[in-house]
Amino acid sequence: MVRNRSGRFVSPDLERIGTAADAAPSRIAEDFQTSIVDGADTDAYSIASFSWFIVPAKFEDAGRKESMKKLPTWILGPGQNQAAALGYVAMPKPLPAREQRMLDAFQNASGCHAVPDHHDGQPDHDDAGSPGD
Repeated sequence: MVRNRSGRFVSPDLERIGTAADAAPSRIAEDFQTSIVDGADTDAYSIASFSWFIVPAKFEDAGRKESMKKLPTWILGPGQNQAAALGYVAMPKPLPAREQRMLDAFQNASGCHAVPDHHDGQPDHDDAGSPGD
């Protein structure tokens, strides 16, 4: 258990991490840079964070590009329904739709763009729940 900002000791479970994340949508900038560490809610787990991965905008291999377009789309859509089974908290609404719009805008852009993944209070995982898992 960890003492949060309000002085309450809370467990690092999905419910408490979700409480920390639920307050985030109103504070998140258009580029999604934010922190949910040390949230103000009395039930929030203090050491929670969004996970991130970087999606290159250009690929030499068309098949790889199509696969990489499908992964974040799956995470932001159907993957949200499987988040708890994978040890993650589903993103608070309206974040998945906002992120999907940004992803769509960058599909034909140059360079790379970071897209937040599910948040779980843990370091990023290579197996963050890809299609077919």
